[in-house]
Amino acid sequence: MRHSDSLDELVRRTAHALSAKRRGAVVVGAIRGDDSAVHGADPATLFEIGSVSKTFTSLALATLVTQEQVSLQAPLYKLLPHGAAVPGRSGEPIRLQHLACHTSGLPKLPRGLMPRGLFSKDPYAGCTTPFLLDGLPRTRLRSTPGTRFHYSNLGAGLLGLALAHHTGQDYDTLIRTEVTDPLKLVDTAVALTPEQTSRLATGHNALGRRTPRWRLADLAGAGGIHSTVPDLLLLARAHLTPPADDSTTAPLAEAVRLTRGTAHPL
Repeated sequence: MRHSDSLDELVRRTAHALSAKRRGAVVVGAIRGDDSAVHGADPATLFEIGSVSKTFTSLALATLVTQEQVSLQAPLYKLLPHGAAVPGRSGEPIRLQHLACHTSGLPKLPRGLMPRGLFSKDPYAGCTTPFLLDGLPRTRLRSTPGTRFHYSNLGAGLLGLALAHHTGQDYDTLIRTEVTDPLKLVDTAVALTPEQTSRLATGHNALGRRTPRWRLADLAGAGGIHSTVPDLLLLARAHLTPPADDSTTAPLAEAVRLTRGTAHPL
């Protein structure tokens, strides 16, 4: 990439290269300074953004921390439904910061999901609150919370579940209230309207065959969000250029700075 190339041309070439000999929709967007560019399929196309959802979950945590509604050091069990049993190790409980940083020691997937999910077209659909909480007491931590990094879909999903329960709303509403509405992300959500569903890109498997989308149930905080490239560029801009103190998104500025700090060096 040459700096002298226009951003629009770079994005156009990238969209062309990525979409060549591939099935399905490809949309490429980028920002550089005050400039932005989008090329490929219709920019209004919605995609399953998968684990990018985790950045929304962590930003929602950060907003609640800056509002002093929760603490990064709060134990997970205090935000889950009453009676939920959460494993610990060496006398250390799993705290919210551990979940956001993948240092909880939790395994990647919920207990009981495999091997059943391995052969399912919708492997996470059964990850309801009762299912997740039933498996937690029987889950062995891989390390003492806060000491080692282990990427965990389960941990990120539990963070979203805990924050939603603590604030008395579902995860979708939590993300809309704390993140998407302030940033004016109009096409970012877990549950889609019929009109949005009509703009959703069709997924394809490794063989190029159409495949249905996944539902993550109450594990949505790990990967259940849908979005568009223009919306994700707004999120990227909020991270790269935090809102000014006098802007309409100023309340998010401190939260953005919090998510970009180093909590656990690798």
